Amino acid sequence: MGLKRWLLAAMVATGLAVGGPWPAAQAHGGALPARPVVIAVEPAAVGITAAAVFLGNWHIELTSTSRETVAVLDPAGRPFLRFSPAGVEADYGAGAWHDAIVAAQQSTAVDSAPDWRPVSRTRTWSWLDTRIRPERGLLTPQILQSNRPVLLRNFEIPLRVGAQRGFIFGHLEYEGRTGVYRHTILTDSRPIAGLEVGLVLGRTVPTLTLDNETGETVTILGRDGEPFARIGGQFVDANLASPTWVEFGQSLGVVPTVVSDASARPQWKRILEDHRWSWPDYRSRPPDTEPPAILAKGGVVRRWAVPLEVGSRRMEIDGLTEFVPFAPVTAARKPSSSPSRRRWRPSSAAWASSSSS
Repeated sequence: MGLKRWLLAAMVATGLAVGGPWPAAQAHGGALPARPVVIAVEPAAVGITAAAVFLGNWHIELTSTSRETVAVLDPAGRPFLRFSPAGVEADYGAGAWHDAIVAAQQSTAVDSAPDWRPVSRTRTWSWLDTRIRPERGLLTPQILQSNRPVLLRNFEIPLRVGAQRGFIFGHLEYEGRTGVYRHTILTDSRPIAGLEVGLVLGRTVPTLTLDNETGETVTILGRDGEPFARIGGQFVDANLASPTWVEFGQSLGVVPTVVSDASARPQWKRILEDHRWSWPDYRSRPPDTEPPAILAKGGVVRRWAVPLEVGSRRMEIDGLTEFVPFAPVTAARKPSSSPSRRRWRPSSAAWASSSSS
């Protein structure tokens, strides 16, 4: 199946609008029940940071400013991601790299010969790590019925920092359902003649819709100001080099084919023959962690803006996201226990395998 057909099928399957009318400009969404929380990165103070971010599914996002090459290792100790001053590379021959794109409980990817390719010119990348996915049976009926925060299990993701061992330590916790997100577009739904703006309901992340009948090309700009996508009279094109597009593609399980580089010349690919398109705007997503006061009382958690170019004119879609607690309002509780902070280490066999890669 070609990219255009695959993306169309994926958008239909996930409820993204590809035509027809859409709901009013408010949306509601909940959170996934098992939230990963990163608690430490070792070795410390070497320019490595990690966090859990929500991009349709929970990802681990790592940024490295270290002069050393930082490798992320699979459970057997094989590197599948490398961060260096030149950017990020992925081993397309590693099964873990393909697992990091597709959100499947059971892995079907197999290892083959190493095939390292650049995937980003920046030194930040996020991936779906199998070690933060809740396994079957982890969320028991008792936990779900209690609706109370519970520590589920710890996780560790081994790294190699130059010649040193490293780890991302964290835990999974069940949050309990305390409320929903509500998104509101503040911009007029018809900001200019022929352009209609809306939202898809029921999403955690603002999922925007554009209907372009202006007679001009509408270009959606990415978070770094690069062209992300463009909508014409009867076409939708994606810039495969846009970091915002790569992030969106990851949420649909699309393996990158072009290096993510906001400064590169756009590489346009036709994905749809229509004048309407919807997309989840992950740069506008709610905070990946919310303060207890917001969870208890509710309120605005983010104000956001999505820049557009309509022909030669520049404009923005402005909006905000609120957290709306369920009634009765109760104070947010902390998980029932704290994760162990012991210094876990991979087995000597796994480390021997990774150090020889």
